[in-house]
Amino acid sequence: EACIINPSFILNPLGKAGSSNQLAAFALKKRILLYPRGGKSIVSAEDVAKAPVAALEAGRSGHNYILAGKHVSFKELFKMAAVISGKRKLIAPAPYLLAYTIALLLTGIERISGHPINFNIKTLKLMYSSHHYSSAKAETELNFHPSPSSEILQQFYENN
Repeated sequence: EACIINPSFILNPLGKAGSSNQLAAFALKKRILLYPRGGKSIVSAEDVAKAPVAALEAGRSGHNYILAGKHVSFKELFKMAAVISGKRKLIAPAPYLLAYTIALLLTGIERISGHPINFNIKTLKLMYSSHHYSSAKAETELNFHPSPSSEILQQFYENN
């Protein structure tokens, strides 16, 4: 018998700017931030790392537990990054048609070159979708308490 833990979008405040941490690094470093209409339910890698022990101790067999922080829009996330970095940033909505055109072009280049590109049609679809997750069950049954997104971003900034 087993129970399953499903983390949402994981940021590792102690890690480098690879994988999902690329979003945090981008938001903290860039001065011009064009945001899509979507958002993320961000969870700290440290919080996720504690969950398996809690699941072994208190999880119910056959149940799934979602590990997610409070949902934040990309606009909110970019505003947090501006405050944390102390840098003035131009934060504006990304026109979908422009983003789609660029993503389509880069997807073609990716296919021709055979080298992966971070921004393509798949990435665009993810960015313009809003995935809302609730960790209420994990909070109740596993005593899971996700760190606030602003705290995770602050730790990432201090460690990178």
